[in-house]
Amino acid sequence: MKRQKLIIFLLVFVFLLSAMSACQKEESKTNFKEHWEGSYYGFWLFDRETMTGVFEDLDANWYDCCALIKFNANDTADLTIWDEDMPFSDPISEVKLKFEENPESESGTAVSVDGYFFDDIIEEGQWRLNFELINDIKQLLFDDHHSSKDLEMDYQVLLRPWGVRWTDYEEQHPEDLPYYYDDWYLPLLEKGVKEAPENIAEVEEEIKTDISKTNFKEHWEGSYYGFWLFDQDTVKGVFEDLSANWYDCCALIKFNADDTADLTIWDEDMPFSDPISEVKLRFEDNPADEFGTAVSVDGYFFDDIIEEGQWRLNFELINDIKQLLFNDHHSSKDLEMDYEVLLRPWGVRWTDYEEQYPEELPYYYDDWYLPLLEKGVKEAPEAIGEE
Repeated sequence: MKRQKLIIFLLVFVFLLSAMSACQKEESKTNFKEHWEGSYYGFWLFDRETMTGVFEDLDANWYDCCALIKFNANDTADLTIWDEDMPFSDPISEVKLKFEENPESESGTAVSVDGYFFDDIIEEGQWRLNFELINDIKQLLFDDHHSSKDLEMDYQVLLRPWGVRWTDYEEQHPEDLPYYYDDWYLPLLEKGVKEAPENIAEVEEEIKTDISKTNFKEHWEGSYYGFWLFDQDTVKGVFEDLSANWYDCCALIKFNADDTADLTIWDEDMPFSDPISEVKLRFEDNPADEFGTAVSVDGYFFDDIIEEGQWRLNFELINDIKQLLFNDHHSSKDLEMDYEVLLRPWGVRWTDYEEQYPEELPYYYDDWYLPLLEKGVKEAPEAIGEE
């Protein structure tokens, strides 16, 4: 009997260990995609002293580059790197990656499976990539030796998540910034471009091509940040005793299968799980507005019903920054007020406000929003003021 009990105990123990191992393995799968997938911007360079072959006559040895890491169904990922001379359609490198746990890095380690860099083969395990944090900015920095019949060189690649502002370089090493950082990269961030374009430094052509699609989802879907305020002269009811009338807010526009979208707005007191507003939107072409017009279908703002057509939302461009600014009157048994909402795409730096109206920036802009951008956070968190 004791032996039977011991056997049963051992079987249960082995089962629990297996279950725990499976859970840990499953958990690790989801983390890699969260940490690694997305667009990147940076530069690659080669060492002139080690270089022989087809690059010997080049004037420069330093080139802006972009990258995309895209996950596959089998939890591997495809890394594509393109530069200012070779676009996404004809990249300088394509490498398949697998991922390993790394006790020293919460992001894990990306390991090459196969691929190429220019005309050199990248073999299994040749690249082992790890993020490092530089002033809270995620960075990939790796180097290798290229060897083929036409080209020998030592090279280095530096990449940071698309959307991150390189404030450390701006302040300490401006001469080492990527060549197109000021005139191409930063203007695209101000316009709310969330992924690396397929051609580096082609600003106007990229934007015009994108706009000509008149694709509402491309123009509207995503996270936003800004503020809402109410007019203290018109407020009556439950907000009369509030000391402040100006609140940071975030928003999410998420499209549905029927081409409508759900707009959710939350503020510093009411998080995403209990938002101040939820409104269904439909979209109309607008000959006077390349982004089209979003029109309310139904929903609410606090405890006031938003009806069909009550909200008609249009983007305006302020110094090339997309902005939604709208106002309305709230009327319910507990609250009367005129209110206004201002939203800009998440990831945009409010340089116009920083320079001209710093006192009107959202309250959490400097201490919460900008630090999150530096860390590469690409979507508005569900609670404002918390990481």
